[in-house]
Amino acid sequence: MKKLEIVSYLDDLLGSNGNKPNEAKPSEIRPASRQEQLLDVARFSSAISGLSFTDAEEESVAALVFEIDNREALTERFGKDLTGMIAARFASLLVGKVSPPDLIGHCRGERLGIISRGVDLKQGIRFGQRVCKSLASGQIIISGQKLKLTASVGVASTSEDAVNRGSELFTLADQRLDQAQICGGN
Repeated sequence: MKKLEIVSYLDDLLGSNGNKPNEAKPSEIRPASRQEQLLDVARFSSAISGLSFTDAEEESVAALVFEIDNREALTERFGKDLTGMIAARFASLLVGKVSPPDLIGHCRGERLGIISRGVDLKQGIRFGQRVCKSLASGQIIISGQKLKLTASVGVASTSEDAVNRGSELFTLADQRLDQAQICGGN
């Protein structure tokens, strides 16, 4: 399977467009216009640092941190370019699931973070699990080799976790992702 076919297959698998694997066009490899909503590390960190919560706030805020599992092994097996394309498509999937005023951005390493208002811990976990299951349910074949792509997620929420700053909430979600990966991933 060629890079273009893989990208199209990922799009189909993740439901980000209606194309069939062999109908992908070179222009589809470029990030979609919604990709601009994906904040770089500095802007995402700055936005998170500016958030603070009080006990009086009724609206819950959730932080989710995602990462593709075994990225180093993917890079070693298929190269940096193809792994980067897979990661970009995963980011596009997440951007498509987030709408303002929620924040999405790159964070530590290749991780992607989402900060969402009005989402409690249970809702955040369900969303994270749906994204991870959607990715894992498909199968990609590259040069005759089967590839099972998976991702892990860490979730924290002001509804359950005693935090009052956005950076603390995000750090807790990031630590939970570390724990999930130590245990073998989601």
